[in-house]
Amino acid sequence: MLLVAVTLLSALLVSAEFKPVSAQLGLVDSSYGPQKGDPHPSEPVGPFIDGILYPQFLSTQDLEWNGLKQGTIDVYDFAMLPAQLTEYNSSLCVTAPDAPAGIAPCPAGQAPIQHEITIVSLNALNKWEIDLNNQVFPTNVQAFRFAIGWIIDKENFTATVLGGLGVPIYTTMPAGASPSWVKPSLSASSCLVNHCYGAGLPFSTRLATSNAILDAAGFPVGPGGVRINNRPGCSFDPGGCGAVLSYPGGTGVLFIGRSDDPNRAALSVYVNRIISSPVGQGGLGIATDFRLTTRDPRAAVFGYHQYNLYTGSWSLPRDPTFMDALYDPLSATPFGPNYVGYNDPVFTQAARGLNVANSQTNAIQYAYAADQEYNDTLPVVDIWSTSAPYAYRNYHVDPDPVLNGLRWTGFKVLLGTGWNGPFTFLDAQLIGAPVHDPNHPLFLKYGVKAEVLDSPNPITSQFPYDLETYTSTYDFLNNLDNRDLGFTGDLPWMASLPVTTNVAVGAAFPDGSACSTDSGAGGCSVLNYQMRPDLTFAASLDGTIPSLPLTASDVAFSMLLARDDPASFISSSYFDLQNVIVTGTHSFQVEFRTQAVWNRHNVGGTPIESQQHWCVESHEGTPAPWPGTTNPSVDCRPVTNCILDGANFNNNGVFSCPWPKAPSGCTTCLWPSEGVSVVSSTGGSFIPGPAVGVDLGSYAFVYDSQNSFKGPGGVSQPNGPVIFRAREGGFSVPGQAGTTPNDGYFTNVGGSLFAINDVQSGWYKLHQAGNVNWYCTTCPGGSSETGPLPSPDMVINIVDLATVAAHFGQSPGLSGFAFGHAAWDLSGSAGTPDGAVNIFDLTRVALHFGQSFLGGTDQGGGTIGTIPAWVAEAIPGT
Repeated sequence: MLLVAVTLLSALLVSAEFKPVSAQLGLVDSSYGPQKGDPHPSEPVGPFIDGILYPQFLSTQDLEWNGLKQGTIDVYDFAMLPAQLTEYNSSLCVTAPDAPAGIAPCPAGQAPIQHEITIVSLNALNKWEIDLNNQVFPTNVQAFRFAIGWIIDKENFTATVLGGLGVPIYTTMPAGASPSWVKPSLSASSCLVNHCYGAGLPFSTRLATSNAILDAAGFPVGPGGVRINNRPGCSFDPGGCGAVLSYPGGTGVLFIGRSDDPNRAALSVYVNRIISSPVGQGGLGIATDFRLTTRDPRAAVFGYHQYNLYTGSWSLPRDPTFMDALYDPLSATPFGPNYVGYNDPVFTQAARGLNVANSQTNAIQYAYAADQEYNDTLPVVDIWSTSAPYAYRNYHVDPDPVLNGLRWTGFKVLLGTGWNGPFTFLDAQLIGAPVHDPNHPLFLKYGVKAEVLDSPNPITSQFPYDLETYTSTYDFLNNLDNRDLGFTGDLPWMASLPVTTNVAVGAAFPDGSACSTDSGAGGCSVLNYQMRPDLTFAASLDGTIPSLPLTASDVAFSMLLARDDPASFISSSYFDLQNVIVTGTHSFQVEFRTQAVWNRHNVGGTPIESQQHWCVESHEGTPAPWPGTTNPSVDCRPVTNCILDGANFNNNGVFSCPWPKAPSGCTTCLWPSEGVSVVSSTGGSFIPGPAVGVDLGSYAFVYDSQNSFKGPGGVSQPNGPVIFRAREGGFSVPGQAGTTPNDGYFTNVGGSLFAINDVQSGWYKLHQAGNVNWYCTTCPGGSSETGPLPSPDMVINIVDLATVAAHFGQSPGLSGFAFGHAAWDLSGSAGTPDGAVNIFDLTRVALHFGQSFLGGTDQGGGTIGTIPAWVAEAIPGT
């Protein structure tokens, strides 16, 4: 399965407590705060674990499912198969570390599977499809693609083969997305009535229509009962007139199916059987070169586009702009997202219009137009989105008797996408386990369904297992509220939410350049951000590589690298990016040639790399140092201004303008992402050895380069394990000298007395209650909230109080600049300052600024103008 632009995906942070999919696009739940029950993903929790362990790459779902039942993994990272769901609903007995004597009717050490494993169902933000190469004969012929579309009965396939664990789809929009983005006439229910490509019709009718389409296109049945090419102009086609329909130079239509995924394998066999069976015997009479393989052909398919049909899949973001990312001709580059080579001017205009839309209404109109043209030209046959459950273990299996048999809590499911690794890693707690005890290290064992990793890299990665790996050590600028897939759910994280300023056409950007909009945009915009001042890139576990401050220069480097790198898989998120301006150590501005509602999502989902680690340092490697990561040489760029713009691409969508100069500090002709894997050592990718800087991201965990990919006897092996350890000091790590450095993830702003679910925790996120932003009282630029505040309600209430509590962590101190605060300690339980900013100070603020303690929504109760008995004030000296 492929991923669309990680900058978009990273915003999908959703807990298991999700709302049913609906047409709502705005914030649908604003009841935030630690008193609302389970920890909210935006709250300051954990990590309560000491690391993440990917024990071994499990190449099939059956192996992963068996691992979950046995307890060798805690989290099953893929949608369950029908047979597995049947097994879950049976009386099967599985390993039960919490029940040494067994739980009836199971024997000792075992319990019913429902006791040991929990499942959570969801409609996924993914799509499974038959990819059709739009640039290679005969799938470049629209009638041929139509014929394939007509013979695939999506309803029958999802009901019988998938056991009802899939939702048929008729546009590129996944079932888990808001239906607002699907043109009503193309919804699954409407297509059954309208018979989109035969939907709802008997198979005999569908097959007859498909054969008639091929006949009319000039592809009749020839000698041997297989279809040949006699269409007008056939002399210019590969093989010429009378030739068997075939991949150029091949023996038949080249159909590559995936064997490592049982659902895609079944789809491949199902489709191939129909198209290759003789006419009159349930088929289309098309000769096929059918290859059912693992991921081995990925270079041929994604890099060199050597195929006709492929059983593909995508894991998609919340924003419908992925349509432009996937199918824009600008993305039809080697290993780019548009590996089907779709280049339709009508679709491209609509998709780009969607990409620059400045309102929801405007965006929906463009989405409908793109839906329709996509359906009318059928570059891909979309089949289904997943509706199968995901699973995790309730009770942990561990060789440490102190940890063995304890119960997990805090696993987070993404609305639309399944498990959210990063937030599970922050929220997961083993109830009753010692927290960060060097004598009892706790690792969350995460299952990965892959035979190998490709090359985990925040810029060039394409597969979800790469993403799972590098997001264990890399973090992102903003995140998304767990109940909102719309425009307003973003939450501050490493940086504030943006303050946006529009720039008129022809007016100047902050960098002095003039606003010249991209096609369809009505103006330009500038997004202003303020970063946390305490962010760092991790130190290596042995302390040989120190932690580094994370600054706005790293943000600018990361965004320009993602936009300009020729190998970038996420460049589509930055097509409209003009420039990134560093305005201070922890502040920056982002210039866009649009006023699109999506810009903040793309910026907020940016993975942040260290310019020092990626560019300035020279990295050893095998057989040679990584290119692009040494000191600058010469500027080999023959032009001085080469922006990603349609004018710089030829008619085939191939970049014709020389690429921009590589970011400052990097070799100008060799890009720093070239050959980089964030699970490397000085020995190379997937090899144990001393750490290199690119392993060391800004997130809560750091890669253990010495012990990852090390098998029995210390022998290097390519299929795991992969180990990430929490950034905490005082731990002895095998193969490392001394103990780990204390460069904890973010500064402790909560104080030693702050706890979540009665568990003390030292590392907290940007805010502690609700959709609020950081308020800085003594910043050099003056007091300011660095992003939009909640709408004023004319009263001082819990929202206002939570703002102060969140930003000062209830323990601001009386001096210093750690968070830009002044001394706000006004009162305490006895009416006098007590050394902390807490509820007593906040109620005193409320008393003097027209408080109301409203019943119902307010925490205080009572009526307007009434002071509850528990509020008291004593002003010293009066």
